[in-house]
Amino acid sequence: MTFVLLSIENLGSTILSKWSRISGFILIIFMGFLMGQGNALVIPDYELYMNSYDFGWSNFESGYTFLVGLGKSLGLEYSDFRQIITIVFSLILVISINRITSNVALVAFLYSISLFVFDAIQIRNFMMLSLVVLAFSFLNEKKIKNYVVSIFIILIATTFHTLAIAFLIPVALSVLSYKIQRYLIMFLVTFELIFVFLMRFIGDDVIAILQIILRTFSSRSLAVQSISSVYRNTANISSGILAIVVSTLQLAIIFYFMSKSDNLNKIIIWMLPMMTLGIISVFMMQISADYCRLLRNTNLFAFIIIAVILDGMHKSAKKINVQRFWLTTFSIVLAVGSFLIQFILYPDARMAIPYIIQLLKY
Repeated sequence: MTFVLLSIENLGSTILSKWSRISGFILIIFMGFLMGQGNALVIPDYELYMNSYDFGWSNFESGYTFLVGLGKSLGLEYSDFRQIITIVFSLILVISINRITSNVALVAFLYSISLFVFDAIQIRNFMMLSLVVLAFSFLNEKKIKNYVVSIFIILIATTFHTLAIAFLIPVALSVLSYKIQRYLIMFLVTFELIFVFLMRFIGDDVIAILQIILRTFSSRSLAVQSISSVYRNTANISSGILAIVVSTLQLAIIFYFMSKSDNLNKIIIWMLPMMTLGIISVFMMQISADYCRLLRNTNLFAFIIIAVILDGMHKSAKKINVQRFWLTTFSIVLAVGSFLIQFILYPDARMAIPYIIQLLKY
């Protein structure tokens, strides 16, 4: 019940605009503590991580493997090692969020009701994401030193999960002018709808065409054989539609409310490029459902951007307070949608959720 109460308290802190930093800090660190809990009977992937640690496997990226070696050299059991790294990376995450926005409670609340339970299972993704948020906290100006630091941290993040390499896309796009960024993302939204339609309704024909092209121009028969299986491992219709709705909704929320905020300096250069990556992730989900975690990761950045916009809304005028209410409401809808996508695509995680959030005991 502690998790539920802390989440409710963070929502209250957001509404009242009080104690946001401390409330968000406590909730995020507590979520880090919960990530470190669990056992192999309930938590998917726990046994894999435990066996990898106990037997010294090198089946994960080098950064995580290095920490495993460090933990074993200190004589830590896997349960202790897991607890330490999840709290440490939670601390990195909350510090990174705090560097971008003072409205930490809103980000913590939205994360707690949407993405947290899945990151508690896929802890390498969480470790990577914490570092990526840190990287973008430095990208507040178009200066070479800012880009060097951001890219360096992202490269470190790839040593915990290779998906971090995708975040070099918004870094690259951030050098474009804001006007070009707007045109690019509008084009991608339009193309997204067309592409999803093609994959959903004439997907077999698309796959057949790809196979013909590969047979004609490639001598690799394995590529022809595997293209069908890969492209058929796509998100189902319900999750696909939800992904389109979520990626478009987070973009629409930001576009509508950003003009009502005067506090976008820290995120203006990467705000739209990050949402562009969210749109790209929907394309990728039509190829493989596993790319839903890329959309999930961009959702956290959407929460951070919304928190920054909320920071810049003055609290005195009644009209502004109404706008703050609607922005908070829409962000909760976005968080619920983000949760549902993962819930649909990761059925093995469903049983673990009540244990992760302490409604049931391990």
